[in-house]
Amino acid sequence: KMHERRAEHEDKIMMEHGTNIQAAAEGKLGAVENKMAEVRKFIDRHDDRFDAEAKAKAEVRLKLAEDVLVQGKAKLEAKVFGEAFLLFQKAHHLLQEVKILLSAKVDLEEQSVKSDFKEHQGKIRGKIRIDLGL
Repeated sequence: KMHERRAEHEDKIMMEHGTNIQAAAEGKLGAVENKMAEVRKFIDRHDDRFDAEAKAKAEVRLKLAEDVLVQGKAKLEAKVFGEAFLLFQKAHHLLQEVKILLSAKVDLEEQSVKSDFKEHQGKIRGKIRIDLGL
């Protein structure tokens, strides 16, 4: 039964990526490695904005993505290209989740800072108008 599902997945991949599953898997591997570097760089760049809980959750997801990546590389070496592709795709999705969640946290913080600044700026302007009016 599992062999049938694997064959179905490989057929689907062949339809989507042509007959060269190996090239598709290798391409997806490169995309995962690039995404991993991108996410790590994003975390490093915004490190001071994340609390311990957010960092811990991100690290768990990153570790899971790395584990899936290792599994995919093992399948690639074993020439089970369809499964390798699917594993690389799963790792890519996990990395995208991490980036989206952390990006949302940064964006919300930036919006909050802008909102606080505008509110503060409005109070200052209001005081200036009042002072000038007297």
